[in-house]
Amino acid sequence: MGNPKVEQLFESGLSAHRKLYYNRAFDCFTEAMELDPEMPEVHYNRGLAASELYRWDDAEESFRMALRLQEHPDYRIHLGLTLLHKKEWERGLKAFERALEFEPDNELARLHKADLNFYLTREEGERGTCPGLCVAWFDPRLEDFVGVDPVIVDKNTRKDLREFLSQELAEESCDHTYFGCQEWALKQGLEPLGVSRFLYERNMKCDCQVLAEGK
Repeated sequence: MGNPKVEQLFESGLSAHRKLYYNRAFDCFTEAMELDPEMPEVHYNRGLAASELYRWDDAEESFRMALRLQEHPDYRIHLGLTLLHKKEWERGLKAFERALEFEPDNELARLHKADLNFYLTREEGERGTCPGLCVAWFDPRLEDFVGVDPVIVDKNTRKDLREFLSQELAEESCDHTYFGCQEWALKQGLEPLGVSRFLYERNMKCDCQVLAEGK
């Protein structure tokens, strides 16, 4: 990176992000950006931290700055996801299409592109409020977590989570997402994306794998 202070801030930001201290991460990347505005990876990681905090305007600004400096499919994909959170469907679609030009086999971009095409080609009266893959993103309860770091789900707390999941999965099979975990988090007043990220980093990658931890 060249500048030792920028390098230190960047590494501190990455460390904070791994520990789910997203506000601290955002501040580190912001300071690094101010010292050296020509580093795309700083803007990109600042955008990731903003996304975890539901700060979508800051995320969009950061991803666009990263893309001005370097074209990268990951930057395009996260810009697309940010635009979808802002309900800018057509612009989000263009971001995924652009990402696929550079990485044609990217599954996330491909799935969102197909979902958006299906949504946008339907008559307005048949569309619903948002594309299918975005339905869970607009729960009004999420407004309570804008700018808030998530709570870590310790082993004792996960016992309660598994009890909830055992009831949920008794009625329906796991769809290999964190839908149940995130619903439990919202009922507990916890930030749902932080809960699912915490579980993912401990190799529990869906509801049924979280439930299996106690067996």
